[in-house]
Amino acid sequence: MQRLHEALLGFRDWSINKSDDRRLNTGFTRLDGVLHGLFPGNLIILAARPSVGKSAFGCEIALRNAEKGNASAIFSCEMSNMEILQRFISNKAQINLNDVIDRSFMNDKPMEQKIGKAMRELKTLPLYLHDEPGLTVSDIRRTLQTVKNLKLVVIDYLQLMKPVEKAETRNLELSNITTNLKQMPKEFW
Repeated sequence: MQRLHEALLGFRDWSINKSDDRRLNTGFTRLDGVLHGLFPGNLIILAARPSVGKSAFGCEIALRNAEKGNASAIFSCEMSNMEILQRFISNKAQINLNDVIDRSFMNDKPMEQKIGKAMRELKTLPLYLHDEPGLTVSDIRRTLQTVKNLKLVVIDYLQLMKPVEKAETRNLELSNITTNLKQMPKEFW
């Protein structure tokens, strides 16, 4: 337990020391203006209708943070690592995703060069991909223990995660999953 006086001293030191800004930006200016960034220990759930790009958006936030040198991880229960890479390469090379998926670039030298450059840029990033289906919070915790200095974790998506223990309803299971995910950052950050 910490006395209020000690906490206030910590706040004063933090407010003076500009280098102690542990906040991460999403890379999307308007969203960062609303959230004021992402902070260690935060659990932010992105929710929207099906097929509006939540997975792509979460992966893009992880990619933008990795590009800034912030080690990031993506745990995907929905997309395979290959699908995520196809999106990243399409984005970096500025080539239509369908051309990447269909491999239309294979006999097009300019496209091949763009993709080669994109791959060279991507391979240096501190970004980890994990596409195991049926993940549990315990699986994520175990994997995170093997990665040092991780700053951001994206989990796609909660409804496809398996509960550690069965509950009466799926809503209760999801509630348990989110509660366990919320408690996890204190172990690592």
